[in-house]
Amino acid sequence: METLRGVGIERVKATVWGAFFTAILGVLIVVGSRNLDHFDAALVGYTFAVLFATFAITYRYTMWLQRSPTVL
Repeated sequence: METLRGVGIERVKATVWGAFFTAILGVLIVVGSRNLDHFDAALVGYTFAVLFATFAITYRYTMWLQRSPTVL
């Protein structure tokens, strides 16, 4: 079951979940900083690192859950 020119459906699902949770975290950061009014510019690098890590961890966890020993 290959889709999108050789990319497996598992990777597509993991990418969608990673993007979803990263977007939720991004929205929460904007809301929590009152539309970035109370956001310290010195923390921009850390913010992007946390967003990237959120995507990466969610992606890998979703891929791990789809492996045959962990599928319910």
